[in-house]
Amino acid sequence: MIVIADTSPLNYLVLIHHAELLAAVYGKIILPAKVLQELQRPGAPEAVKDWASNLPAWVEVQDAPPIVLGVDESDLDEGELAALQLAVGQRGCLVLLDDAAGRRAATALGIQSIGTVGILIRGSQLGLVDLDSAISALKGTSFYMSRYLLNAVAAHSGLK
Repeated sequence: MIVIADTSPLNYLVLIHHAELLAAVYGKIILPAKVLQELQRPGAPEAVKDWASNLPAWVEVQDAPPIVLGVDESDLDEGELAALQLAVGQRGCLVLLDDAAGRRAATALGIQSIGTVGILIRGSQLGLVDLDSAISALKGTSFYMSRYLLNAVAAHSGLK
């Protein structure tokens, strides 16, 4: 399976010290060059910039083709757009996206997506991460969790 990452899931997984979960669950991750730029921007957390400056061997950086997606691109940032551009036409592709607009665009394009919390749940199901601890760490960042997302987590863990 081809797995392409947007900025947000990588950012938060690095911040909570679970970036290696991506390699354990998916093997290789493709990172659009625009996403790498976003991870290294001046306002990014130092831990994220350090990680992006020393990418692990399981991360491959690729340029996205400049194609028009055929969906409303106005709400997509450059990283989301590049991730979706790389995913278009790839069979069985999975895109790591947190932003609602990006996930809506992925759905409209017939591209499967999963967010940070979904990745943590999958890691928990495989016995690779303690979901309660990971979610507690995630809550200590700027990550926004809607009531819907909190309910989904509660269905998979002992969190209240």
